[in-house]
Amino acid sequence: MKFLLILQISFLSFCAVLGKYKRVCYYTNWSQYRSGIGKFWPEDIDPFLCTHIMYSFGKLEGNKITNFEWNDPDTDWAEGLYTRVNNLKKQNGDLKVLLAMGGWNAGSLVYSQMSSTPNNRREFIDSALTFLRDNNFDGLDMDWEYPARRGGAAADYTNFGLLVQELRQAFENEATQTGNDRLLLTAAVAAGKSNIDGAYDVPVMAANMDFICLMTYDFNGAWGSVTGHNSPLDASSADADKTWNMKWASAYWHQLGLPKDKLIVGLATYGRAFTLSDPNNYGVGAPTVSGSAPSGPYTREKGFFAYYEICEMQNSGSGTTYRDTEAMVPYYVDGTTWVGFDDEISIHNKVQNFIISNGYGGAMVWALPLDDFKANCGSKKFPLINKIKEIFEADENGGSVNPPTAAPTAAPTAAPTAAPTAAPTAAPTTAPTAAPTAGPTAAPTAGPTAAPTQGPTAGPTGAPTSQSPGSNAITTCLGMPNGYIYPDLANCKNFYQCAHSVSFIKTCPGTLLFDHVSSNCQWSNLVDCSRGGVTTTAVPATTTTTTTQRPTTSTASPTTTTTHIPTTTRPGVTSGPSSFCADKPNGLHGDPGDCAGYYNCWAGRGNQLKCYGGLLWNQAVKYCDYPDRVNCVRSDVITKQPPATSSRTTEQPEVMTTTVTPVSSNNPVEGMDCTTLANGLYNYPGNCNKYFTCSNGRIFQGSCPPSLHFNSFAQRCDWPSFAGCTQK
Repeated sequence: MKFLLILQISFLSFCAVLGKYKRVCYYTNWSQYRSGIGKFWPEDIDPFLCTHIMYSFGKLEGNKITNFEWNDPDTDWAEGLYTRVNNLKKQNGDLKVLLAMGGWNAGSLVYSQMSSTPNNRREFIDSALTFLRDNNFDGLDMDWEYPARRGGAAADYTNFGLLVQELRQAFENEATQTGNDRLLLTAAVAAGKSNIDGAYDVPVMAANMDFICLMTYDFNGAWGSVTGHNSPLDASSADADKTWNMKWASAYWHQLGLPKDKLIVGLATYGRAFTLSDPNNYGVGAPTVSGSAPSGPYTREKGFFAYYEICEMQNSGSGTTYRDTEAMVPYYVDGTTWVGFDDEISIHNKVQNFIISNGYGGAMVWALPLDDFKANCGSKKFPLINKIKEIFEADENGGSVNPPTAAPTAAPTAAPTAAPTAAPTAAPTTAPTAAPTAGPTAAPTAGPTAAPTQGPTAGPTGAPTSQSPGSNAITTCLGMPNGYIYPDLANCKNFYQCAHSVSFIKTCPGTLLFDHVSSNCQWSNLVDCSRGGVTTTAVPATTTTTTTQRPTTSTASPTTTTTHIPTTTRPGVTSGPSSFCADKPNGLHGDPGDCAGYYNCWAGRGNQLKCYGGLLWNQAVKYCDYPDRVNCVRSDVITKQPPATSSRTTEQPEVMTTTVTPVSSNNPVEGMDCTTLANGLYNYPGNCNKYFTCSNGRIFQGSCPPSLHFNSFAQRCDWPSFAGCTQK
């Protein structure tokens, strides 16, 4: 009897380790750029908090997977973020780390093209196998948002199903051949009916995927005309659409053929905010100021607050937290600010009384860096995700957890004076919050898209070190894009990098100095510090580098918006920029001869830059702006032509001409509708020399310089042999 009791206890302990429920947590690689208490690194993660971590995001170039952030992979001098997240498995051997591909910013078009032919799918699958194994990932999470939507094709429904089947078969074959554990295959999918129907072959996905995460959040946000909760458990009587909630979406996916044990319900560690039209009318469904919403002090995204920002507001003593007893979620009101969010009470109810009670397979969380991960508001780190873990583990061990004992908060004294007369102006995107679902809060920003490479690939012994925000953050980085860099005129080893309008001081490793022309840490004998970090013509005595590849102009920028920002042509500091900047104060100045050009001047010197993707320089606000906001009468600068001979120089062609024509509503780009496309650049149908730009539903037409073609993958004008354009 004693033996049987010991055996039973051992079995229960074993089951608790394996876990009946999945706790899937998304990690976002751009959270490294937040300031103050918002900055998040892999080392902030509790290795035992989640059963699966989804590393967000990889990038699709053509049909191949590559890294998105400059410091995702390892370098010769430092471990990359991939390794640092996977190192958590050394402490928790049961933890699985998957690479997530897609997200809201990636749009749908590139995935539609990739999945459209057997050869394209084969190339993607081969790339996935290599990339996942090389970087020690345990699987692939497909976050295509969404098939057959946002510029995709109706055939995406079938093609995504084929891709899923072929991925699973390839993962099975690779495991058999190598003896490795099979790579996992998962997905994050839409929760809104309009984005589900015609997009997902649910039976095929259910048969081939290990589990599927339902993005049951972003049902409401500042894009709407009335207040509504970000992630309601159930419908509220004020909701215009009774399907915009967790219960309905989960039941609908199960009805379409997804087994409950493979259905992972999405939970949010953030809230969506609105600006009330009338502070005295603050219930669910109250009118709001269209397009206006506050932003969190650390996340700095319009209409978006991390839980650590919300609990900080609650602890300030200002405002009141109410509870919607129908949707069973809280919301916070302070004056005209209205934020719908989740707390430990609503999380407990969703996990215990909905996920567990209905037999679903677990919970997915967007996202780790948005919980109160430093315990700024209480005694426990990650209070929301730890609550999820606590409840699931108790149930796995045959017990339960009592609901939080916090006193109930007040309810509004009266319902809204009038119910909304129409549905919100935008359907819920139910996208991961990689970026705001609406457009930029004001206008696109400017500056180079590349983060510094942090030194040559050979030689340096350490990575640049980051320090606290620079003292000139407001004057130099305000309005600048994430990733914009400029030198420290007082110290040739240092440079500044902008992230969310704050400047961060970084130091080149070893004996390297910062070269502002190439925006790299460079060998000291190549940089003349007396000229503000300008590259000289000297070469290292012991090193000769030869390349046969076309140099790239940028890496992924640390941005969380969908607006494409300018890249630089980065000429050397010649007499032109130097002469122009000689009598100019430090800062950004428009090019008098080019509507898209501007100069970045430092101490009488500087370099010449260009706006990207059809944007023009707006001197009034000092960033690249939409053409219809810029009153420019300058003539365009003549761009360089590709060489007439067959020999190809390594010099990069000019990125874009500044000839940009807004396309009027009565003369659209045939077959293209920017209201369904993500902000960005797209091939022009039938003309390789042209492209068009989508900016918040508006469409602009652009042209490359003569003899160049638009390269949709590199997002620039390029030599025809590299652009790969076959349109006639």
